[in-house]
Amino acid sequence: MLIIACICFISVVRILLYDNQYENDKSFFESSYEGQLTGQVSKVNYDKNGNGFHHYELDSVIIKGRVLSFRIKFITNDYLEINDEVGITGDSLGISPLRNEGGFDGEVFYKREQIVGVVYGDTYKIEKSKQFSWAQSIFELREDHQARLGVYLPDKESKILGTLLLGTNQVDKTTREAFGSAGLLHVLAISGLHVSIIGLAVFHMLSVVLKKRLSAICSIVLIVFYCLYTGMHISTIRASLMLSAYLIKYVVGRVITLKVLFPLLHG
Repeated sequence: MLIIACICFISVVRILLYDNQYENDKSFFESSYEGQLTGQVSKVNYDKNGNGFHHYELDSVIIKGRVLSFRIKFITNDYLEINDEVGITGDSLGISPLRNEGGFDGEVFYKREQIVGVVYGDTYKIEKSKQFSWAQSIFELREDHQARLGVYLPDKESKILGTLLLGTNQVDKTTREAFGSAGLLHVLAISGLHVSIIGLAVFHMLSVVLKKRLSAICSIVLIVFYCLYTGMHISTIRASLMLSAYLIKYVVGRVITLKVLFPLLHG
């Protein structure tokens, strides 16, 4: 009971601190911010619709001399790559709240993605990273697989399948609203459902020809790679941790109890 009480207390404190810091960072973009800031590209989503606008996520953002704890979304015509250090100038677009029941709630979505603002503008400085980037390589691999889906399937179906399996998140607004109206918007996010189906399916298939210990190790490696491959969203990380913790019992040869599981998840 003491362990459970400690877990609950730590969780509440973390939530309160998270909310306070998030609101502080978000305040920079709530009053139609217009100016300059710098940051590092951590995620890219290149234009696929021919409108010329690329979407990026920046972390290590410095605005008015302060380093933000959360990321921002940057929309521009300029071509950037992961790990590029950029200076940008632009306007804050604001984050749309929920307007219709079952519709898209921008505030909840961006808070879950740890994004405090959306900025549209141009880059006035780009410093290319000279180091090899695993993130950029994985992104290019995922984009190549998405392009291959487009060869064999119609455009709309390939984007839906890519979102469900690859985490490319390229579904159009109409499709996203249709899923939202049906209460199925969560299906479009890589989460525990996807991770458990893939991880456990691989584990049980490998168990037919390999020992369970080796099968569990291979499955955990696959789960970690899949988490990286799909963009390391919060829901994917959580599901990967829990499934890996479950499979560890086959690696160590014992039942994983709460006393063992807690250090694994919070150590």
